[in-house]
Amino acid sequence: MRYFSHLFFITILYLCCSTITNAKTIYVDKNGGGDFLTIQDGIDAASDGDTVVVGEGVYTRSFNLTKDLTLTSNSPEHTVIEDSGICHLGYVGQNMIKISNFSFINCSIRDSFDSDIPYDRK
Repeated sequence: MRYFSHLFFITILYLCCSTITNAKTIYVDKNGGGDFLTIQDGIDAASDGDTVVVGEGVYTRSFNLTKDLTLTSNSPEHTVIEDSGICHLGYVGQNMIKISNFSFINCSIRDSFDSDIPYDRK
């Protein structure tokens, strides 16, 4: 019996660790230097727990983010999301969404309840 309890514990530990280590980083670069050209395409390709890193430039399309992921850039001064609308994040009550290192122009980040979402500009 003790053997089976240890085996069960090791199996659970393995499953938890393998889920954590499967997170990937997806690169978005509007000039073609990444995996995708648009933020939305990078988000669509991502899974929960992934990180989407956006390259420098001005991105003019809004996006819809409803997954548990990190959306970031390496340069908030040179990575700008500019839109005449709203970047919707969908329902974020159950999601762990982190947005950091962007400059937003003419665009607010809102959830599906039309509430502003805070973000970290570092």
